[in-house]
Amino acid sequence: MKKSFSHLPKNKQEEIKNLIRLIRQVPVVEMIILFGSYARGNWVDDVYTEGHITYEYISDYDILIVVKDEAT
Repeated sequence: MKKSFSHLPKNKQEEIKNLIRLIRQVPVVEMIILFGSYARGNWVDDVYTEGHITYEYISDYDILIVVKDEAT
């Protein structure tokens, strides 16, 4: 398991850092896990135009947030 996202482009690293900052504002958050295409390194960021139509296929971030059990 990777412990950093240094394999990602700088703009994606900044987006994830901003997400982490927002998520950590919730006091019950124990762990934040990035999984999926960005964690594996095979994300897609594709924009192309055919005729007068522009198409975009951009991978989303898959994030799992583990929280404390407040019931116990």
